[in-house]
Amino acid sequence: MVIAAGRAYADLVRWMKKARPRGLRPWRLTRSIFRACMVGSTLVLGGIGLIRPSRFGSQSSSAGGGPEWWALGLLVALCVVAVMLRRRPIAEAAARLVEPWRRPLTDLASFEPAASALESCPAPLRTRFAIGWVWGPALLVVAGAFFAASAIYFVIDAILAGFSIGWEQPLLAVINMILSLVVLRVGAGRLATWRLAWSVHREVTGGYL
Repeated sequence: MVIAAGRAYADLVRWMKKARPRGLRPWRLTRSIFRACMVGSTLVLGGIGLIRPSRFGSQSSSAGGGPEWWALGLLVALCVVAVMLRRRPIAEAAARLVEPWRRPLTDLASFEPAASALESCPAPLRTRFAIGWVWGPALLVVAGAFFAASAIYFVIDAILAGFSIGWEQPLLAVINMILSLVVLRVGAGRLATWRLAWSVHREVTGGYL
């Protein structure tokens, strides 16, 4: 029984790895997600900085309407332009991300065998799959986004403060950027098959009607 369960899980992992895109470059995927996190954080935190500069440290409380405020406005505007120029790929990526929530991805060759293998696994191995292939990679993206947002926070605070800051602030920004890249790189391999993993998990656990 144990051997059969282990074999089913090994088959499941094999099908998941087989589903990875050919020529997958983990660092390329990592950089793509990292850029999205940085731009998104700049838009959100930059918008907050433009509306309420006082939220970004004691020195920035009087920056509203000054040259520092306009410099931040220019940075946010550049991010808006970048998003507008890539609005079609962004919309397509968002649609692909939402797709597993709406329907099982039966059009993927690995879906049926992976779902069958997961269905043959006992509950502990199903939980292991959920943690390792579904929730784990998702949490890594959240952590990567958090570190990216932390880095952007220090950058925006420095802009609003007219760069009258100590050496610790740019160091913290760089450290958070590195942490974001490292965390995202750790999960890059499984992020490439996250849509399939989530769809397989929902199929076996009765998530689809």
